[in-house]
Amino acid sequence: MNVSGPAAANTIIAQPSAATAPSQPSSDGAGASGSAIGSASAAKSDSVSLSPLAKSLHDESLTVFNALSTEQRSALSALVDSGKMTGEEVHDALKERLKEARTKAFGAGFRMFANDSAGLYFGDQPPSIDDMRDALRSTLERRSALFDRMTSLEQDGKAGTDEHAALAKELAASDMNPLLNRKPPDNRAMLSPFHGIETGESRLMKTKTEVNAFEKLRASGFDIAGLDSRLRGLGEKDAQAIVAERAKLSGYGRVAQDREFSIDDASVRLLDPHFAGAGAQDTEAMARINEGRAFRAAADQSADAVRSYLKSKGMNVVEVPSSVLKKL
Repeated sequence: MNVSGPAAANTIIAQPSAATAPSQPSSDGAGASGSAIGSASAAKSDSVSLSPLAKSLHDESLTVFNALSTEQRSALSALVDSGKMTGEEVHDALKERLKEARTKAFGAGFRMFANDSAGLYFGDQPPSIDDMRDALRSTLERRSALFDRMTSLEQDGKAGTDEHAALAKELAASDMNPLLNRKPPDNRAMLSPFHGIETGESRLMKTKTEVNAFEKLRASGFDIAGLDSRLRGLGEKDAQAIVAERAKLSGYGRVAQDREFSIDDASVRLLDPHFAGAGAQDTEAMARINEGRAFRAAADQSADAVRSYLKSKGMNVVEVPSSVLKKL
């Protein structure tokens, strides 16, 4: 670790001393009939015969499966029938892809909202929650119109046109509003109250089981790009519903929590100190965050403050002259 404080003449090197309640499935058709994956028996019988894959699909994975083409469904069924994957693994892999689609759309929506609402922070007063909510609704409406137009172009075979490229770029919101690089009056925090990803946000957070299942699906040679293309619309709609729910905006539907999600199996452990809800807190992560804050505060003061902080943590502090470092 190399730290240079404002008054540091040398560089300081520190060395260590010796579950969600069951709920309704996701929006976009989860909970719809599984007839697409079950085959009815002869008319004389009222029974329904389900394939090995069909028995494993439900909630999010069934939503995804019903959004796929006939060829994609058949390819997934063939993986299970051949023994290359189990039905449960396909179920987990499809959930992982839906969460990935949601997360990408959620992130792009956050960037677009940040760009659109940046001017609110430079008024005479900080923006109120109602101001932020109104700005979010405007962004969601604009985003929906852009997405619908892009989808229409794709359906008309115009995916490679300049208009399509421009729409895709605007939806990605990768270009930052220059205002976001400026310091607002009174050092106001330019934070969205709606876009944090909390620990336990099972609609966006993946599990290690789901990630491993996806990697197995990818290794099988299944067309992942084609799968993701089919899920882009679902991800966009679900991401808008999630953020609208947080902002208490109506008209966007609701997305159920993943009732199978376990924080112990989460692929990434998160704690957003700004937006953490009332759920279980990851105390270990919080401790690391607080330590990081204390260290940054010390680094902003002086080299002596850094020395004191490191020694308070039991670190041996070795100071190396800058002239020596230049020779390394």
